[in-house]
Amino acid sequence: MNNAITQLLSTRAGLGLSVVRILVGLIFMAHGAQKLFGLFGGYGLEGTGQWMESIGLAPGYLMALLSGSAEFFGGLALVIGLLARPAALALSVTLVVGFSRCTSATACSCPTMAMSSPWRCWPAPSQC
Repeated sequence: MNNAITQLLSTRAGLGLSVVRILVGLIFMAHGAQKLFGLFGGYGLEGTGQWMESIGLAPGYLMALLSGSAEFFGGLALVIGLLARPAALALSVTLVVGFSRCTSATACSCPTMAMSSPWRCWPAPSQC
């Protein structure tokens, strides 16, 4: 059990992946804020729920709440670097289901981040 926790919290990320993780996290946070709070020209939970209901994702309000929460809090986890792998996995599932309208670069970066590490910008002294 300790080995699994250690692997989950360990990191091999470089500066490049950390920058990508932060930028993708901000993108997802903005999309989640549109769905949850109506920020950045979004329609909030009610409007997004009605739209999701109209395309066959019922119950729409619940689907809007789930997708908005996954995007906002998953993006926040990516930005902070806390449990970035599970957050990237949740965001990947959200993309597969089709809740988000993201660029292909964003769609490809989430699985990449799920397979790599959350928060390290340069090597530890023991690796130099």
